[in-house]
Amino acid sequence: MRADPTNFYGINLAEYFSSSLLRTFHLQAMIFWLATGFATGGLFLSRVLGGKEMPRQAPLTNILFAALAIVVFGNVLSE
Repeated sequence: MRADPTNFYGINLAEYFSSSLLRTFHLQAMIFWLATGFATGGLFLSRVLGGKEMPRQAPLTNILFAALAIVVFGNVLSE
């Protein structure tokens, strides 16, 4: 079974993107989602297991999020 690229919320994506490009976007989104989950789980578990929060963890978490956003959007735009 395959998804229909001609009916994505009423938009025909097949007119704008090739099927292999859409598959690439989908696979890379899954990889980034998984990597984000591991990084987030590591931040959460370090707090739970360590019993205290690392100094300046909030700004460092925001920097990590910004770096992830740059990688994701840069990768999508470079395709």
